[in-house]
Amino acid sequence: MLRSLVAALLLCICIISSAVVAVSEPIDKKISKCSSEDIEAARKNYNIEQNKISRATGHAVRKGLRLELSTGKRVIVLKDDCSEGESYGRYSFERHLTDIGYYLVSVTAYEGGGFLLINDRNGKQTFISGEPQVSPDKKRVLATSMDFMAGYSNKTIAMWRLVLTGLEEEYVYDTLNEKACGASDARWLDNKSVELNLECAVSDTSDLTTKTKARLIMKKGKWDLLKLKN
Repeated sequence: MLRSLVAALLLCICIISSAVVAVSEPIDKKISKCSSEDIEAARKNYNIEQNKISRATGHAVRKGLRLELSTGKRVIVLKDDCSEGESYGRYSFERHLTDIGYYLVSVTAYEGGGFLLINDRNGKQTFISGEPQVSPDKKRVLATSMDFMAGYSNKTIAMWRLVLTGLEEEYVYDTLNEKACGASDARWLDNKSVELNLECAVSDTSDLTTKTKARLIMKKGKWDLLKLKN
């Protein structure tokens, strides 16, 4: 009797284990995973991305290392590169910005990273250093970034105008020849002004920063960054 119960229990365990393998194997083939990465972490990242993809109504598909995005003219394929060194690059779908007609994809590079804005009609790609903030009238995109020590991103504030063919750069605040600076807490006040904090490192070897309130304002067709008194 005891042997029969043990045999039945082992049989159940085998059946359950087989079912788990049968379920996980097809999923694992869709996961973007480098050889050195943990499978459980890769599954978690896959599930997070799938939740975002599901909101894009079928325009994005993950196939292993390949992220495929449907545009009006062709399918854009972004392939993860697991190589060690400067060629390393990983892509993760964030969302479909339907109000301006762009896909947003986060990029993790060997050093640093950023985002790709991909036109959902013609597939044109624009790299931006920070997460985009769209103007109230949906005619412009602002991106800011903070990078004090590493220096991976020099363009800390950038503005693009939306045109029929893509994104046209209107303004760049570049701190290449200054102290390491960045911008934080940016928000659109209206279609022609942005409020933000301009932060600069106290020294080249310090994480401490000074914070200055500033506004990016459109004047006579050009953007001007004005530092305000605190």
